[in-house]
Amino acid sequence: MRVMVSPPMEGLTAQQVEQNRARAVKRLEAEGHEAYYVLLIGDPPIEDRDVLWLLGRTLQQMSVCDAVLFLEGWQDTHGCRIARAACEAYGLKVMEE
Repeated sequence: MRVMVSPPMEGLTAQQVEQNRARAVKRLEAEGHEAYYVLLIGDPPIEDRDVLWLLGRTLQQMSVCDAVLFLEGWQDTHGCRIARAACEAYGLKVMEE
């Protein structure tokens, strides 16, 4: 199964986010899944709305996955809550850390 990793980013450094993502990828691969994460290609068109642009990329790339793994703390971030709602609305399997 192709599973997208959805790590919370708010309040974390890039290094912390990457460590959390790497841990999740290792777990998914050990369980026999194909781990997938958002490819950030291009730059946000409007600098002060970059978070909204990133959310759009996340939702777009969820369309090629079977499930989304939400990492610890997902409930505390707007983007993860919106992605979770999209999973539920469009039938993607929801997994939690």
